[in-house]
Amino acid sequence: VYRTAAAYAVVAFVIMQIIEIVFPMFGIPDWAGRMVIIILFLGIPITIVFSWMYDVGEKGMVRSKPMMVGEDEDSRGFLARKRSWFLVGGSVLIILLGYRSAGTVFGYKLGKITDNRQSIAVLPFDNMSEGENDDYFSDGITEDIISYLSKVKGLKVISRTSVMQYKDSKMNIRDIAKELGVANILEGSVRRAGDQVRITGQLIDAKTDAHLWADIYDRKISDIFKVQSEVAKSIASTLGAELTSDEAKELASAKEIDPMAYDYYLRSDIGGSSNKDEIEQSIRYLEKALEYEPEYIDAITALASWHGWMYFLGLDRTDSRLEKNKKYLEMAKSMAPDDPLVIEEEGLYYYRIFRDYNKAFELYDKANLKSAGSFSRRAWVLRRLGQWEECIAYIWKAIDLNPKQAYYYRELGGTYNAIHNYDKALEVLNTSIELAPNDYETHLNKADWLYLRGLGDLKKAYNAFKDAEEQVGRGKYAWQLINVDIYAGDYKKAHERLSSIPDEELVWQWYLLSKNMVRGQLYYDEGKFEEARPYLLKAELKYENWINDEPNDARGFVAMSKVKAWLGKKSEAVKYARKATSILPIHKDYLSGPSYLRNLAYIYAIVGENELATKELEYLSTVKNGIGMGTLRLDPVFEEVRKDPRIIALLKK
Repeated sequence: VYRTAAAYAVVAFVIMQIIEIVFPMFGIPDWAGRMVIIILFLGIPITIVFSWMYDVGEKGMVRSKPMMVGEDEDSRGFLARKRSWFLVGGSVLIILLGYRSAGTVFGYKLGKITDNRQSIAVLPFDNMSEGENDDYFSDGITEDIISYLSKVKGLKVISRTSVMQYKDSKMNIRDIAKELGVANILEGSVRRAGDQVRITGQLIDAKTDAHLWADIYDRKISDIFKVQSEVAKSIASTLGAELTSDEAKELASAKEIDPMAYDYYLRSDIGGSSNKDEIEQSIRYLEKALEYEPEYIDAITALASWHGWMYFLGLDRTDSRLEKNKKYLEMAKSMAPDDPLVIEEEGLYYYRIFRDYNKAFELYDKANLKSAGSFSRRAWVLRRLGQWEECIAYIWKAIDLNPKQAYYYRELGGTYNAIHNYDKALEVLNTSIELAPNDYETHLNKADWLYLRGLGDLKKAYNAFKDAEEQVGRGKYAWQLINVDIYAGDYKKAHERLSSIPDEELVWQWYLLSKNMVRGQLYYDEGKFEEARPYLLKAELKYENWINDEPNDARGFVAMSKVKAWLGKKSEAVKYARKATSILPIHKDYLSGPSYLRNLAYIYAIVGENELATKELEYLSTVKNGIGMGTLRLDPVFEEVRKDPRIIALLKK
């Protein structure tokens, strides 16, 4: 048995070496090599069992003689023999080791694939122009080439965010490729002089350091799209990725572009910023681009997207902003109705403005883009539809194409937290912090949503906020820390913290706060109702005006319901809280909807309707993303509700 197993292992090792060397040379797909390896490992227990049962002699293969125990044959059953257990255990161990080392099998990730032949990362092109401030131009060229390559569905192309981290990096090509999980690296340079541009590029096999392709393009900037198209076609051909007729047609349709329009378009790139001033500046650049090139479809689509983004974030929910979003979308649709980017932008329109998530997903599927951004957009839709596991699968797809994007890990952490998988949430949030230590929202997710509201661990919440302020800036989380102080019963500290905040209000995507509102809340919670009243009356007036201006914004009704409740206006408080739940019920949005029902339970508890509060909390406990047990355990407003046997049972769970 042992000799047979050893011989089999040697032969299997030789076959695996042949696969590693020969298969890439002939372009044989990775899955074929992995399948052969799996078959080899599955053959191990079969070989061992046969060599245990049969011997090979002069008469060929014959049944092995039974083992002897003393002078008698061993008549014990198979499972009663120690050697049998060693055999089974060893076989299982070998299979698991082989399965683990074989990478990705049947769609399950068991190890990072580092050698997919048709995978590529485009490193930031070096800026060789005389102007020191021309980095935006060379970075824009890099992003455009990535975009063109992404149109070839047979290629795995790493997204811009991940590759830009290697700008000016001294790491060698092989290590970069290993980190990104690709087999090939494209690097190059850009030199701009007047209306001329020189682009050089070389494609390198990261494993062998062999140069697979190289070229130099000297063209006018107006021909830049044609150059990028040629680069994409050459690389696809070199890597053996066959273009479909639609892909070939799209790459061949590259047009000339006005150099000034292209320059303004590149200047408009600010990533996924949520800063209102930065977004407004980006919009101005894009509008300038259209002055030079009125039918610049990429600029028109970007304008539609930025206006929709501002509306969605709550930075500007005026009719004027909505009209601009629609105007540029309709313009793009009239010019290029079959362009996948335009179709996906229409999906974003239905997602952000109408919360029509089924329609949005339908359009995303129609666009059928295979980029990290497209996978993530599908994920956000599925999360809103309450399809949490499917959402998580799509986020992992996005991460596969953009492994250095902290934002995806942050949103994945928030998703795991919503379904109460706190261990996974902590793991991926820590990964996000490693990638982007100063990201405001990632630290907020960890300290507030995970430790405070989810787990109800005050010490860890305080420590996490302390770490956050060291990375992001002191005082950046003062509004949220006040809530931790309230949960801890430290109202003196909460008052001090509120006084230190320079801003009069906080307008967040999920909620609204003002100094008068929070000061009134603190006094109310302390039982100082007369001290609370003047602050709450000022807050009441503020949110009356907000609701008049934004009658469809649930955040205003939530804020007003709390103020009314603290003022003792019970019926009005309940009316406003119910209005918020009717604007966005859970069945319409499983991500945001539960927050408005949580607020209704909160209002019931404040006004003494404990039975109604309990019923809402019971229901929320059955809904993923319903309510964190930390909130239920620590929030002082639920002090009386926590005495109910039903809530006691919930907390024990």
